[in-house]
Amino acid sequence: MILKMFTDSLLSELKTNIKVNISKYSESKAFVRNLIENYDVGLYNLDMNVDYPELDKTIASKENQLRQWEIDFNNAVKLHKDFVLKYNISLGILSDERFVSFLAHDVYYEYMVARWPYNGKERRILEKFFFANSSQSFTRNTLLRFFWYTYITYLPESENPYALTKVAFENQDVVNQIMERKYSRNPKIVLAALTAIKNTNDKIPNEKRTLLGKSLNNILSLYALDVFKDEDLIKLCEEEIRSITMSDLKDEGTIEEE
Repeated sequence: MILKMFTDSLLSELKTNIKVNISKYSESKAFVRNLIENYDVGLYNLDMNVDYPELDKTIASKENQLRQWEIDFNNAVKLHKDFVLKYNISLGILSDERFVSFLAHDVYYEYMVARWPYNGKERRILEKFFFANSSQSFTRNTLLRFFWYTYITYLPESENPYALTKVAFENQDVVNQIMERKYSRNPKIVLAALTAIKNTNDKIPNEKRTLLGKSLNNILSLYALDVFKDEDLIKLCEEEIRSITMSDLKDEGTIEEE
């Protein structure tokens, strides 16, 4: 299959007409091909042949005793191994809304509607099928989150190169609050925070999920990142995690992902 993405005009048309098309996101089969006249004209064809791995559409439940973060983690690793690494796909393509939205509406549409069935709210469609917010899209858009989490946590020289990727998905309520901040684009900070989470037995409860991200933000506003060696930054994060779990502080309120 030729690597493709939406043209700017087709992406704009779909986003502009969300209210008109919103009920179609309840359909089990991709609808865009039948909705858009001359669909192929609205696609950019990149000079690359690829095969897309199939994603697990299983939804965790008490009955199957699965955990959703594990299913998501396995899908992210599969995409990274069998697509990103296999074809050496650049971060520029992986983080391009035209590409990610094409995948969501075409290649992985059935996966998307299984993982995030339409709940009657436009916000869900905006976040999952498009980039609703430039800073939050790295955590709220499922496919972009898969690409970004594996990109920033993959350690090719490690015995277990996806160890920190697993930490990120297992603790995603906390990690999302870190990933949505400006400093998250720096792997040194994110890897230190994830390593600290992995090293400590003090799991941050959900009602405190924003506190580590806020704490790191305050520290980095006072000190230049270059001041810290990797091991010192990890130790600092470990100390912050212990302080947060032992304190009476709680989040002032965060928006739940719908």
